[in-house]
Amino acid sequence: MQGRMLSVCFIFLVAVLYSPLATVGNSKLYYSAQNEDCSILNELDFNGTRAYSDIEWQISLGPRLPESIASLNFRENLSSMLLDLGFEVQLNEHQHQNYNFTNVQARYSPLTNNSSELPRVVLSAHYDSRNHADRDANVSYHSQPIDGANDGGSGTAVLMEIARLIPMLDLQYTIELLWTDAEDQDSNFTLGAKAWAENLTREEIESIDSFILLDMVGDRDLRLQKISPGNDSLYTQISSIAHILGYANASTCQTDFPLGILDYSNTSFVFDDHVHPHQLGIPSIDIMDPVYGNETTNGFGSLWHTMNDTIDNVSPESLLAVGRIVEYGLLNDMFIDFYTPNKTINEVESNSSQNEQNTTISGHSSSNVYQMTLLISVPMLCFIAIIYRRSTSRAR
Repeated sequence: MQGRMLSVCFIFLVAVLYSPLATVGNSKLYYSAQNEDCSILNELDFNGTRAYSDIEWQISLGPRLPESIASLNFRENLSSMLLDLGFEVQLNEHQHQNYNFTNVQARYSPLTNNSSELPRVVLSAHYDSRNHADRDANVSYHSQPIDGANDGGSGTAVLMEIARLIPMLDLQYTIELLWTDAEDQDSNFTLGAKAWAENLTREEIESIDSFILLDMVGDRDLRLQKISPGNDSLYTQISSIAHILGYANASTCQTDFPLGILDYSNTSFVFDDHVHPHQLGIPSIDIMDPVYGNETTNGFGSLWHTMNDTIDNVSPESLLAVGRIVEYGLLNDMFIDFYTPNKTINEVESNSSQNEQNTTISGHSSSNVYQMTLLISVPMLCFIAIIYRRSTSRAR
């Protein structure tokens, strides 16, 4: 009997350790995480073909460099579209050294008197294109601006299509869309995101449940990797969605990606726009394929920062896959409830420097408390039960 009781205790402990509730705080997370459901794909409205057309339109404007006519035309057309959809739109101008640049910020909230108290999710992409093809094999191109179909154009296009969907999603939280400028100019990177983060108040920081960046998501050979630094709980959510939609591994749902598009067994360290909110303690991730084209020694692929970052090297299928992942996450509230209040910036930076691989900055902490409570209480209860069993046996 004692051996049987020990076996039961062991089985229960294993169940606790591997329980989804024990690892992630959002109760909606794993209701079908390991089971593909191909029918769900027909219920999602993201249009990859339209997003692909949005890249073609961006390229037709010319290089979207800060202060350029192409950049101005992009912002004017985007702002007009967003206002027609019912978004509040702000154009925020900034200056850094010799750069004058403009971020586009759009917000959509449910019709409620307490919208300022609602959870808030920020989706972001940079819209500027690289001002010179410094990685091109042809040295004569090193001073020429690139099309930026993937690096700049793809994340921007996915965000534009998501914007069209948001008024129809009936979300009960605030969505903020952020198109940053001056992410990729000369040796200056992420200037727009840095300016956005520096202008946030402490109250605004604490109101943001998550920050999700989309960058280089249009590669024909799409293979999303885990980007560090980043919030592990949010990456778990993305992985969960990819499994549900059949994008994580070989799948009968996805004939366009027979091997899947997500490989979170690999981690790449990338200084990207998401780093700035991450440093403020905002749960942040970067949805990204950091290898554009063939693998190279620089780590970003043979097409990155070259004249070959063109429309023929991106695909509507890749845009569709990423767009569906984001849409599904929004519909199922999988990007909210990640902020742990009262965590100071110093605490966040200290934790991040101690363990960069495990950067669950503000992950929903109640799940960890739940797990630790069970891990402590179950052995204690089993021990008490065994002692009690021994004492009653001796009494007999």
